[in-house]
Amino acid sequence: MFGQRDLQKAEARFNDVDARLTKVNQTIASLNSEIATTSTETNSSTKQFKTFSEQLEAAKNKVTTLKAELKDLLAGKGNEESFVKAIEDKRKELKAAEDAYDTLRGIDPKSKKASTSSTTDYKTKIANEGRELERLYKDMELSIQRARIDAMDEGLEKVLAENELNHKAELEAIERQKEDTLRKIQEREKTIWESKNPDWKKKGLTFTPTTTELPKDVASQFDALTKAANDRLVTDNKKALDDMLSDYMSYEQKKSKIKEEYDKKRQSLYNEDGSFRSGVSQGNVDELNRSETEALKACR
Repeated sequence: MFGQRDLQKAEARFNDVDARLTKVNQTIASLNSEIATTSTETNSSTKQFKTFSEQLEAAKNKVTTLKAELKDLLAGKGNEESFVKAIEDKRKELKAAEDAYDTLRGIDPKSKKASTSSTTDYKTKIANEGRELERLYKDMELSIQRARIDAMDEGLEKVLAENELNHKAELEAIERQKEDTLRKIQEREKTIWESKNPDWKKKGLTFTPTTTELPKDVASQFDALTKAANDRLVTDNKKALDDMLSDYMSYEQKKSKIKEEYDKKRQSLYNEDGSFRSGVSQGNVDELNRSETEALKACR
């Protein structure tokens, strides 16, 4: 039979086992709680995770949605206490979304803006340099033509060639004035546009001129200059022809007078029967003929 001491030992062992069992149960409960928490976080994380393609598509859709919302705001749709603030906020939100979308596509937003600005600047520079190069070629062509004309013999052909070259150079000068005027108008437009869009470089905006041809009143002035140049060519050529005709008539008149004078001198060398007068020889006649020839040459 169990004695009092045995009973006490058994009770002590029971209490020890019970304590350890309680501790095990507490540990199991704690582990179950951690497992439950981990499972919840895992499920939540699994639900929030998106693939790259899904994120890219979401970024694209967000940009599309924000653009539509901004368009509505600009059209005055909605109930906004301040449309100005709403539009500014929407533009900022759209810019951030566009930058995020570009990043996912492998495009650096900063490089994109700098590239757009640089490309526009280079295009303008190339166009200006191309225009200047074309003008240099035309100037060279005109210089070559002028050198050839300068080497020509004096006369009507040379005068007409000079008139034609001067006319060509004048038309070229008018054309350049037209180009420069249009470019100045476009530069003024750009200055106004930049003042209204001070952050155009940061936003990667590109200026496009609205004026692509000269205003009618300005164009009509250049048309008048062109007409005046054409009329001047006609006038100058007519004058050259008139001067030539006048010179020809003067020459014929001088020639006729010289012949008349030498005919009289020649007649004085002969008798009525055609024989030489006393003291006159063939040498005198030859000398008179040579003198007449020289006189005719001198009057040209």
